[in-house]
Amino acid sequence: MNEMEMTKNEALKEHVRSHVSYPATKAQLLQACEAGEFPEEVQKMAEMHLQDKTYNSADEVLKDLHMM
Repeated sequence: MNEMEMTKNEALKEHVRSHVSYPATKAQLLQACEAGEFPEEVQKMAEMHLQDKTYNSADEVLKDLHMM
């Protein structure tokens, strides 16, 4: 999966919006994705793009993931 495909991943967008409690750190966001829920490439791209900070909303996360 390339970055362009990731930006269109509706399942990931929905996950960030509804399965994560905010505020959340990068580590908490990555832990919120259960093993096998998303392809390994998605996990790796999320790790690359998310910053080591506390996110206050899904929109902040989606912006850093280049999904907005």
